[in-house]
Parts: sequence; structure tokens; C-alpha cells
Amino acid sequence: MSCWEVLGLTRDADTRTIKRQYAVLLKQYRPDEDPSGFQRLREAYEHALEWSRFEAPADTPQPLPVDIVQPAMDEDDTRVEQAQALIAGATASDLANRYRQATDAECVDAFEALLLQHCVISADPAFSEWAVTHLHWLSPWQREAPIRLPEYRLGVLLEQMFTHVEQRLVGLLDQQQVEAFKAALTELNHTEWLKPLARHARINDLLARTLLASRFWSEALFDTLCAQQAWSDKELDNPCPEPEWSQLKARNALERFKAHTFAQASLDSRDAQCRAARLLFGDMPLEQRQRFARRFGEPDWNACRTLSETLLNQFPSLCALTPGGDPYFWRDWERATRPWPMFLALLGMAAGWAVHDQQVTDHTLMETLGMAPTWAFLIAIPALMILAIWRPATDGYGEIDDQLAPLSRWLSFRRPSPLFIREILPCWLLGALIWVILGPYAFIGYGVSLQALGIAQRLFGRRG
Repeated sequence: MSCWEVLGLTRDADTRTIKRQYAVLLKQYRPDEDPSGFQRLREAYEHALEWSRFEAPADTPQPLPVDIVQPAMDEDDTRVEQAQALIAGATASDLANRYRQATDAECVDAFEALLLQHCVISADPAFSEWAVTHLHWLSPWQREAPIRLPEYRLGVLLEQMFTHVEQRLVGLLDQQQVEAFKAALTELNHTEWLKPLARHARINDLLARTLLASRFWSEALFDTLCAQQAWSDKELDNPCPEPEWSQLKARNALERFKAHTFAQASLDSRDAQCRAARLLFGDMPLEQRQRFARRFGEPDWNACRTLSETLLNQFPSLCALTPGGDPYFWRDWERATRPWPMFLALLGMAAGWAVHDQQVTDHTLMETLGMAPTWAFLIAIPALMILAIWRPATDGYGEIDDQLAPLSRWLSFRRPSPLFIREILPCWLLGALIWVILGPYAFIGYGVSLQALGIAQRLFGRRG
């Protein structure tokens, strides 16, 4: 089928007739409804224009009377000069007015060609936005009689438009203007020149790359993008390209976990998960972390183990934010929070009681040694009761314990030094109970054992 059959014209049709017929047929073959039909129509239109210009008979000038012959200027040159005068000094704000002047002067073709050249050379986004929006350069089917503009320049302009869009979106993300980014996205989805499927797919690719490259992340913004762009694993043909889609989901999960964990770390809460987050990510020096960890119980250490394992297995990039880049930096502190020195010192108490018992009673040594473990077991019961009541009751005195840290260093040889209110006081409260029940020898044995354990810990470098 020839171009004339597609257009429904005869071979002698002039350029004006071809353009009018093309404008009429565009209503039947819209590119978004019938892409193949539009392509055939466009090719026929271009071939017909070329044929018309090549075959058009040259106008034979008729001789004029000698007395009225005047020097004449070529019509095309005149229109180009008029268009150049309109383009010169033009600004984006008065382009509409100058375009109307070009229309009145019948030099629209030259005006648009020069304007396109200016847009490509200057890369001025204001000029390009106006021309693409009002003159429909990148969507010619919107015009009744499209003007033939150089395809290579339109291609350059299209690349510049995508560059402008990317720069705008990157700037909004860098400034963390979430609402403005959402508004820009809505605007892009209603932009005429982005309606073709290929360009819409390119915008999806641009959005995905922009989000991945940005240091700023907003979960709400990502959810909005997924809703507006139909990004979803439920879609058979997810418009978000791979591997960017998988990377975006992974980053969203990372950022959600990070935001939740850091929010927990900022709370002064007794919740085990909050305490674990604060130990790993709280803003405090290492020594303060050690003192904070001495307030931990078994539920807190279980939460630490769970959090550290999650970091290593699922979010390894966050490990660098923990002290020393090791999410298990607290491992050696766990044993230090257990009250084993108090119970081990009960053996010293039993030894002191045995010495006293041998001095004041007629018990044999074997009888005394047989009774000593019984007393150690009986005293261990109130020790457990003291700890069960004391530790929860004094859990909120962490700041006071930090202030009394210098005093704790003088009262104990252990390093790191135990907390004064939480650990030292219950030890000596138990010591007072031992004095009352079993006498000074048992108390001395208990106290000496406690200090000896502290000295041994410092000498042999054990932490706990």
C-alpha cells in the first residue's frame, strides 16, 4: 500500500493538503490506541511530504512591466529573518507572546526550528519546558499539523528533558522534601510527553535509580511510589526493573529496621528490646555502656543475642554502627552482671564461721565442716531474696550509680567496678545479715572473700 493510499490522497496533492489530511487521520490512529496504525500513518505522511516537495512544479515567474519591476527578497529568507528577530532576546516568560507574533507573521516553521536549536544548544530547562508543553514537540500527534523538526535535535532535547527531571528529583531528595517529591511525581504522571510506554518505563527506571543512589530514605515516600507506579510483586509485569526492585525492597526493610531500632535506643525504657538497642546503638562512650550493661538481667541479654544475630544475618551493613564494628562486643560483659561473687563469698563466710565454731564450741572438726555448708546454703536463700527485690527496685537509679562510679572504684577491686547502689549495697546488706546471724568471724570471711575475688579478677585480667 502506497503512502497516497494510506492518506487517501492523489499524487498531485500539495503540502498543505497533505498536512490537513494527516491531522484528520490522526484522530483515527492515535499512538496510544493504535501504535502500528499511527506508525504507518506517520511514515506515509513523511514520504508524501518528501514526494510533494520533490515533484512540486517550480513556479515560473511572469515578466512584469518594466516600469514596476522591483528587487524582490526570497520569501523563506524573509521568514527566517523574522523568526530570528523574535528569538533574539526572548525569555521564557514572553515565549507565548512571541509565538503569537510568529503565527501572525506566518514564520512559525522557522520560529520553532530556531527555538529548538536554541533549546538544544543552551539546555535551558525553562525554554524546553515551555516548548515541549505548549508546542507538543515530543508528542506530535497532539497537533493538527505537526511541523517537521530535525529528528536528531528532538532526540537530544528528549535526553535533556530526562536529565532535567532526574536533576529535579535528586535535588528534592537531597533536601529531604518528601511532599515536594510526591507532588513532582504526580505531575510527571500527568505529563504529556511522558505518556508513551517506552518513556514511562524509562521514568520508572530513573525513579528506582534515584532512590537507590540517595542517602536519604523515607518509607512513606517509597510506599507512595509503589502505589502510584504500581510497583508490586503481585503484578505480573512489575514496571519497576530488576535488580533495582529487589535492591529497593532490601533497602526499605533495612531502613525500617534501622529507624525502629534507633527509636528504641533513644528511649530510657526498662523493656528488654529497648535496652538491647540502647546498648548497641546508644550515644554513649564505652565505659558508660559497661556500667549500663551491669544493670542487665537475663531477659536483657537474651534481647541482645537476638538483636546481634539479626544484625549479622540480615542487616550486616549496620554492624559498622556498633562499637568496634562488632555486634557482639558485649559478650564478655554478660558474665559480669551475674551475682556469682556474692554466692562464692559465702564459702569464705562458711570458713570464717568454722574457725569461730572451733574456738567457742566443743564440736569436732568434722562436725564443724559438716555444718558449714548448711549455713552457706541457708544464707544463700535470703541472698536470693535480697537480689530478687533489690535489683528491680534500684533499676531506675542508673544516673546516680554513674555519679557514684569514683566511689565504687575505691570500695571494690573488680574492674570494671560494680555499681554502688545496684551491686555493692546488696553485697554489704547481706554481709550485715551474716554478722547478725553468724557473728563477726563469718562476716570477716565473707568480706575477705569478696575482695580476694576482686583482686584475682584484676590480676588475671578476667572481666566478670
